[in-house]
Amino acid sequence: MNLIKILRENKQFRYYWLSTSFMHISGLMYNIAIAYLLLSSSLPLYVEIIGISMILSSIMPFPSGFLADKVDRKKFLILTRISQAILIFVSSFSIYTAVISFLLLTTIVSISSPFSAGLIQSILRKNEVIGATSINSLTISLFALTGGILSLLFPILGKIAFLFLVSILRFSSAFLISRINISNIHIPHKYSLKINFYKMPILFSAISFAFVGLIPIILNSYVFNIFKTEESIALISTFTTVGNSIGAFVSSQVIKNERILTWIIVGILGLSFSIIAISFIDTIFIYILILFRGLFTSFQNISWRSWLRINIPNEIMGRIWGTISTISSILSGIISVSYSFIAESIEPKYVLLSLGFLILIFSIYMIGLGRNSKQNIGLFRSISSTPEKSKTEQK
Repeated sequence: MNLIKILRENKQFRYYWLSTSFMHISGLMYNIAIAYLLLSSSLPLYVEIIGISMILSSIMPFPSGFLADKVDRKKFLILTRISQAILIFVSSFSIYTAVISFLLLTTIVSISSPFSAGLIQSILRKNEVIGATSINSLTISLFALTGGILSLLFPILGKIAFLFLVSILRFSSAFLISRINISNIHIPHKYSLKINFYKMPILFSAISFAFVGLIPIILNSYVFNIFKTEESIALISTFTTVGNSIGAFVSSQVIKNERILTWIIVGILGLSFSIIAISFIDTIFIYILILFRGLFTSFQNISWRSWLRINIPNEIMGRIWGTISTISSILSGIISVSYSFIAESIEPKYVLLSLGFLILIFSIYMIGLGRNSKQNIGLFRSISSTPEKSKTEQK
């Protein structure tokens, strides 16, 4: 579906998209400001606070997912984003308030994730899901650059004025959410409302997202080990962003509802092959492969998110998304910590190569599992072949 057409015809999604844009811009600007403030105070303090925030971000979506299915998601998001705006400005008062505010804000943002997942699902029609998901992915990529450029204002404006600007952007996000009119247009579902019915999609999507979160850590160490320059890390980010943007646009044009599962496989297989290929390259051509890595990452992420939004009942979307987020974060965190213990004894090349083959084995297993699946929602069978649940069971 044409990306501009979705924004033009679905006013409610347009408000959500603008809100998401302000969230990502202000989020990057805030993270850069906090990093500067904490690093200026103490390196150990910065590492400790970031570590605590990662733990909070990984565990909070699970319990909040249950809450997201019980309360008004729109009102909750408005209140939490207003509170985030306040905390952002309070961060400018002192290093003490910066630490407290950052940890509180990180917690609130992670709690809000299942609410956002349920809200966007409730304002999209089935034929809009892939295009809307592609727009969000494209927005994240492009506005990451925008936020980075605006962050250059930090030394010019100063701490208080800069964080006040970031706070206004976050407050604007809350205002745009308040403009959304929730109706009953969300996708009707005929499947069970029991979470256990979706255990396989939950597990495999969480593992897929965990790989995506883990790759940058190992990839950065591998590329830096080759070129040993700060510019190499910046180039990784740039080529990944370009690849993600191209992937988001292509996804909106070629992925169809009936072929989503095929594109999940294309994304995961392509990601595995690109990671394996990268591990054998030690020249500047490595950045071309990194671009393809970003491309296939978009295929996988957009396909998975679209599949979930189309097939998971809105009544339990908060719990499903919260569970996926928590499992994904914990898995990537465990593997990252494990990698830190072996990083000095094993070359990053072999770790990256092992990761590529691990993703390849995972994707092959998913294909085989889908072909032989007889229960639950078969991962790689058509949606129409899924056994329907009776209305009695749904209740």
